[in-house]
Amino acid sequence: MSKKRRSSNRRRVKGRSHPTCEWVGGLLAPPFFIAEPDEAERVEIVVWFELPSGLIVGEEIVEARATAGAIGRTLQAALDHPKVGPRRRPDAIRVADAALAGEVRAVVGEMIPVSVAPTPEMDQLLESLI
Repeated sequence: MSKKRRSSNRRRVKGRSHPTCEWVGGLLAPPFFIAEPDEAERVEIVVWFELPSGLIVGEEIVEARATAGAIGRTLQAALDHPKVGPRRRPDAIRVADAALAGEVRAVVGEMIPVSVAPTPEMDQLLESLI
C-alpha cells in the first residue's frame, strides 16, 4: 500500500462524522398516571440509551413536577453503574434541548461532547413501551 493511500485512510478514520458510541437521553411522558390512594400522579421516565447497541443504560421514574435535575442525576448513575454491561463512557451525548444539555454538561464538563439535536429515538422508545 502506498504512503498516500495509508494517510488517506487515517484521515477518514480521524474525521469520522458519527461517534462510535453515543448516549441519547431525555424525558418520556407516558400517557398514564400512577394511582395513589387519594389522587392520580403524572410521572415522567428519564431514559439514557446507547447507540448503536440500543441498550438502556440508565432510567428513573420521576414525578412530573419534580424533573429538575433528573437528567443529570440519572446520567451520573448510568456512568457509574450502567443498567447493562461494564462501566463505560460514551464518545458523545445527545439531548433534545438546551436546558437538558446544561444538566448534562454539569455532570460531564468538557470530558464528553454534548450536542443538542432531535432525538427521534425517544419517540420510538415511548411507542414501543405503549
